Amino acid sequence: RRGDSVPAPAHGRSEPAARAQEAEWRARLAEERAQMAEKRAREAEARLLQMERRAQAAERRVEALLAERAAAVQGTELARAALGDAREAEAVWRTEACVAEVATAKAEYEALLSERFAQARGAEAAEAARFSLLTERSEALEAEMRRAQDSLVCVRRQEAGIAERASASSLAEAA
Repeated sequence: RRGDSVPAPAHGRSEPAARAQEAEWRARLAEERAQMAEKRAREAEARLLQMERRAQAAERRVEALLAERAAAVQGTELARAALGDAREAEAVWRTEACVAEVATAKAEYEALLSERFAQARGAEAAEAARFSLLTERSEALEAEMRRAQDSLVCVRRQEAGIAERASASSLAEAA
């Protein structure tokens, strides 16, 4: 780079004065480099903080969607007991929509984690520990997603049983 070379000693100066000037110049250069490194570190920390906030927001969104899914599942059970097949079908549809939203939110969350991981490579070990915690949370969300899908399969089986009983009841009444 242009400014990195040591200036030649000026004519007429003594060798100790030239060395002192060179040492001063090197000290200023080291200080400028340290300031630039500090600035880059602050910028990286700010980016990491922003990524952390985005990851936390995505995590809150996933939690809200999971709560909505749980409410939809509970609504499915209540609808089956009190309102009949039409309301049950609507609640199942909502459950499926929640599962799809959770999957979308999870994908966004994983993308944020991936992006944050790329940013955290140059950060300190504490940042790596936070990423590990977020990864554990992501795995917990995956397990919750699998449980939600299993719950949906159970609801569909129950619907099929209700439809079968309703059909048998209709046939019995017709006979």
